Amino acid sequence: AATATLSRVATSDPDAGVRKSAVYAIGNRSSTTSVPALIRIAKNDQDPEVAQAAVYAFANQNSSEATNALIELLQTATSLKVRQAALHSLSNTGQPEALPVLEKIALQDADSKLQETAVYAIANFGSEAALKSLQGIFAKSTNVKVRRATAYAIANTGSPAAATFLATSALKEPDDKTAEALVYAIGNLGADNAVDELLKLVANAQAPSARKAALYAIGNSGGTKAVEALAQIASTATDEELQKAAVYAIANAGDQKAVTALTALMPKLVAIEARQAVVYALGNTGEDSAISTLLQVASKDASPKVRAAAVNALGQIDSPKAKEALLKIIRGEKQ
Repeated sequence: AATATLSRVATSDPDAGVRKSAVYAIGNRSSTTSVPALIRIAKNDQDPEVAQAAVYAFANQNSSEATNALIELLQTATSLKVRQAALHSLSNTGQPEALPVLEKIALQDADSKLQETAVYAIANFGSEAALKSLQGIFAKSTNVKVRRATAYAIANTGSPAAATFLATSALKEPDDKTAEALVYAIGNLGADNAVDELLKLVANAQAPSARKAALYAIGNSGGTKAVEALAQIASTATDEELQKAAVYAIANAGDQKAVTALTALMPKLVAIEARQAVVYALGNTGEDSAISTLLQVASKDASPKVRAAAVNALGQIDSPKAKEALLKIIRGEKQ
C-alpha cells in the first residue's frame, strides 16, 4: 500500500521536487515490484532530474528487467541526464549484454562527452571482453578525445595484456598527444610488465615527446626497478633533453631511493645543464636526506650555475634542516 501511494505521488504530484522525493522513497524500499513503476517514471516524467532519479532507483535492483530498461533508455531517451544515468548504471550491472550497447555509444553517439563516459563505463566491467571492446574502439574511433580516453580506460581494466597493447599502439600512433596518452596510461596500469614496456618505448619511440612521456611514466610508477632504469638512462644518454627528463623522472619517486640515485649520478655527469637538472631534482624530492649533497654542491661545484641551482634547490625543501643549511651558506660557513 505504501509503495502504491508513493507511486501515485511520484507520477501525479505537480511539484517536481515532491515527485523526486517520492522516487527516492520508492527506491529505498528495495523491492523488485517497484521496478516497473520506476521505469515508467524514467521514461515519461518531463523533468530530467525526476527521470534521472528514477533511473538510479530502479537500477539498484540489478534485475534483467532493469538492465533491459537501462539499455532502452540509453538508446532512446532525449534527456542527456537520463542517458548519463542509464550509462553509469549499466556499467555497474556487470551484465555482458550491455557491452555492445556501450561500444556503440562510444563509437557513434553525437555527444562526445557521453562517448568518453561510455569508454570508462566499459572499463568498469574489468573483463577480457571489456578489454577487447576497448581495443576495438581505439582502433575504430576517429575522435581523438575518445581515443585518448580509451587509452586510459584500457589501463583501468587492470589487465597485464593492456600494457603490451598500449605500448604497441604508442609506437604506431601518428598523433603525438594520443601517443603520450597511451604512454601515461601504461604508467597508470601498475602491471608487473609496465616498466619493461615503457623502457622499450624510450628506446624505440620516434617522437621525442613520447620518449619523455615514457620516462616520466616510469618515474611515476615508482619502485627500485624504475629508479635504477632511469638512473642508467640518465648516466648514458647522449640526448641531453632525454637525459634531463630521466633525471626529473627519478625525482618523481620522491623518496630515499630517488635521493640515493640522484646523488650517485652527480659525479658521473659532465654537462652543466645535466648537473643542474640533478640538483633541481634533488630539491624536488623534498627529502632532508638530499640536504648534505646540496650543501656540498653549493659550496664546492666548479660551475657557478650549478652552485646557484643548489642554493635554489635547498629553498625548495621546506624543512627546518633545509633552512639551517641555507643560513650556513649565507654565513659563509665551511661545509
